[in-house]
Amino acid sequence: MASVSKSANGLIRILFTNTNGIRETISLGRVPKKMAERICVHIESLLAHKITNQPLDKATADWVSELDQSLRSKIAKRGLIKEAHVLSLGDFLNDFVLTRKSVQNSTKEVWNQTIRELTAFFGAKKLLSDISVGDARNFKDHLLSKKLAPTTVEKRLGFARQFFNSAVDHGFLDANPFRGVAHSGSGAIKNRQKYIPAAIVKDIINIADRDWKIIIALCRFGGLRCPTEVLSLQWKDINWDKHEMTVLSPKTARYSGKESRVIPIFKELRPFLIEAKENALPGQTHVVGGNFLQKSKGDKKWRNINLRKPFQSLITKAGYSSWPKLFHNLRASCETDQLDSSPLHVVAEWFGHSIEVAKTHYALMKDIHFLKAAGCTLEPQSSLEEFRPYQLQVNAAQNPTQQAPAQPSVNRKENALSLKSVPTYAGVCKTMQNAAKPVKAEEGGFEPPVEFPPHSISSAAQSAALSPLRMAGEESILGEEVGLRQSGQTANPHSQAN
Repeated sequence: MASVSKSANGLIRILFTNTNGIRETISLGRVPKKMAERICVHIESLLAHKITNQPLDKATADWVSELDQSLRSKIAKRGLIKEAHVLSLGDFLNDFVLTRKSVQNSTKEVWNQTIRELTAFFGAKKLLSDISVGDARNFKDHLLSKKLAPTTVEKRLGFARQFFNSAVDHGFLDANPFRGVAHSGSGAIKNRQKYIPAAIVKDIINIADRDWKIIIALCRFGGLRCPTEVLSLQWKDINWDKHEMTVLSPKTARYSGKESRVIPIFKELRPFLIEAKENALPGQTHVVGGNFLQKSKGDKKWRNINLRKPFQSLITKAGYSSWPKLFHNLRASCETDQLDSSPLHVVAEWFGHSIEVAKTHYALMKDIHFLKAAGCTLEPQSSLEEFRPYQLQVNAAQNPTQQAPAQPSVNRKENALSLKSVPTYAGVCKTMQNAAKPVKAEEGGFEPPVEFPPHSISSAAQSAALSPLRMAGEESILGEEVGLRQSGQTANPHSQAN
């Protein structure tokens, strides 16, 4: 246990017994008693950490990271923490992060974005030990001020936390100042997850050239990562007899047993593979032809290949607007389709990730899920109306002869419910259509007739009850009765059907 002691001349000291049973003293000077007591609590926590070898609690870890050099040296001399190493941020990031041989160049390219942010904000010459928790939080505020996407802020803070964890592992720091500094981007992830229907993709494939046809098909109907897995697939990897193919995975190759995976040739993909095989050039070893794979041999590897712009052009040419994540949304849509017929753990294995990753990033909701839950009997889809959120608004001047389809209408006077209140799916079920139609009452009304005992109503009461109708200028029942009497006819409220 540690205790606070005050000498005769007013100097404050922390007294404690170290792990070897030797009495130690840390002089604090003339400081407030409450401050000394807080320091004493952290000293006890450091002692417990040394004795039990358990992780340091967050409060003490944050306190250690913010210590000034004087007090830090005193505590370090007593063996409770490590002496601060004089290592700059720039040297650490260059010598201990970017030189890791087990990390692929593509990953280092992504890391460089965070490294540039860190060095620009703190300065390359700032000592690693001088970066406190408050500094880390200020860095987060800096990222947020740049109006970056929430997922981008989340990733860059995660990389910073990873870098400083490495500094702790190497003994350069006692605690990670980024340990509790995070930002949630899960909401933004959901906003960028879109299910891309197969009909849209087939429209795009129909206008694509030979190489792009199979690139798009492998993404949407094979679920391969693009460009790494798509461009690495060879004809020798496809076993037509067993209806399976071996997918090389450069992204996960550094993990034991994750260099490749075997997946079925999904029935939606098979026709496109057969067509690509028939149209392959003599001597073509890879499923995707062209010079795409050759471009990946440069310094930046796969980052040399720019597939986004040409794919974006194809989407626009087909008459659709793009979705948030061009290739990832296709892969996720393929996995979502497979989840309709196969268990989650099996599908996750096919697509090369964990069940948790599948649930967070790949399992999507489709319109058909809502219709099935509503118990609807689906009609054959005759148009792409359900895909309208993705379609481009075509200028009427470019297609003057094209007319917009007529919209169903409902007489508002008959029923306030209109078809606009029903979700607009291309294959909307009959149940929902019937629910939207106005209901006509049979003769005699909705309810069976009820007989009441005779009861006379005075003419004065009738006049009082009908006066609001007259004031509103509406034609009243009493007025109709008066008109009938003047013409010599007898009013009969039941003479006409309702």
